[in-house]
Amino acid sequence: MLATKDNFVSRDSSQVLKFPQSFSVSKKFYTPTYSSYLNDFYQNYGVIDWFPKCNSSDNGILKFKILDTKNKDIKLFIEGIANDGAYVSEEKIMTIN
Repeated sequence: MLATKDNFVSRDSSQVLKFPQSFSVSKKFYTPTYSSYLNDFYQNYGVIDWFPKCNSSDNGILKFKILDTKNKDIKLFIEGIANDGAYVSEEKIMTIN
């Protein structure tokens, strides 16, 4: 409801949330396929994979495989919740050798 001078409700509009917030069940997300991984559409909006549950080794190394799109660089979006409950959101650009 929109609060105006004629329509004012004095109540707290906040909500208490418990952290970390997460999905209750692991979700499967659609990964599209493209006719070309080198065109402008893919370069701006393309997605090649989704890894919903990632765990690193004891020394902090995370291994995963991605599709070879023949691009020189890939952009990774890393988001989630760390073991200590901290929210992680990073964007990394990696050059493929």
